[in-house]
Amino acid sequence: MKTMKKKILFFDVDGTLVGKDKILSPLTKYALNELRKNGHLSFLCTGRSKNYITHLLSLPFDGYISNAGACVVLRGKTIYSRYLNPLLIRKIEDVFDRCGIAYDHECDDYDYIKEKMISDLFRDDDPDIQKEKIARYLKENSTLPMKEYNGQPVYKISYTCDDHKQIRQAAEELKDDVSIMVNPAFSKIAGDLLYEGVNKGEAIKQLISYLNLSMEDTIAFGDSMNDAEMLKTCEIAVVMGNGDEKTKKYADIVCESVEDDGVYQELIRLGLIDPEVPL
Repeated sequence: MKTMKKKILFFDVDGTLVGKDKILSPLTKYALNELRKNGHLSFLCTGRSKNYITHLLSLPFDGYISNAGACVVLRGKTIYSRYLNPLLIRKIEDVFDRCGIAYDHECDDYDYIKEKMISDLFRDDDPDIQKEKIARYLKENSTLPMKEYNGQPVYKISYTCDDHKQIRQAAEELKDDVSIMVNPAFSKIAGDLLYEGVNKGEAIKQLISYLNLSMEDTIAFGDSMNDAEMLKTCEIAVVMGNGDEKTKKYADIVCESVEDDGVYQELIRLGLIDPEVPL
């Protein structure tokens, strides 16, 4: 491996590092370890909260960007955060409740979720199976029912609803307060609420400035439109082969799919790691 300038890499999680089985492949693990060994910096960059990625934090990442850019953590230290104002949270709750929109609150300790939102996620004809799925989801993702929310600081509010009219009505009432995004990756009408200007790309800029490094040395790996700001911000934008066509318009490179170890393959082509040598 040739000696090269340190690179700073940002990886989306779902559809990029892991596929539908949510399991990191052996070659992707190898690639992340090799990046660390070769002196590069690696960060998770996800729309999800920390509670959804704790199982990945034992891997050789130097930190993470979570909650779609509202939180940046470097080696265990939070260096940037954008919490929603408590008065605004209450306003959003009131608007969403009146519009019949289900939602959750993404916090530091837990995520707090409305019963309707989680039942929408796990619709099942058999109520016993649905109950079991919901209980497992709450436990595995450090998520509690909304009734247990007691004013903890909130990074981001996610929502689901059944009719576009519901979110259009809410958006009209909240247009001066927050940016309401629709996530095309979901089959249901769903998305996130954040302050205007809070996104993965802006969070990356905050981190690079803090590290006193150059944006010219940044590389992003993503697969969907919620990665768009990250891909536009970084010097090299890599989109997975399984990514949607709209997202591929932002790509400098389209690599193999996550199922075909696209991250590993592209890191070799970029000269950042050597191929794994079979024992």
